[in-house]
Amino acid sequence: MVYLHAEEYDEDRGQLSLLGGALEGVPEMWDELRGFCRDEEVDLKEILVDLDFSRLD
Repeated sequence: MVYLHAEEYDEDRGQLSLLGGALEGVPEMWDELRGFCRDEEVDLKEILVDLDFSRLD
């Protein structure tokens, strides 16, 4: 679902790329997740890299 470019960026946790074909037939899920994170001021990396799914509450 995600690729972490840890070595290519100077950020502490690297840069995340969402893979479009990871869940075929559900591309709108990525848009909803991005929108949620933007509206709630949640860092998507906390959910997908740190696996902190409590951020979705």
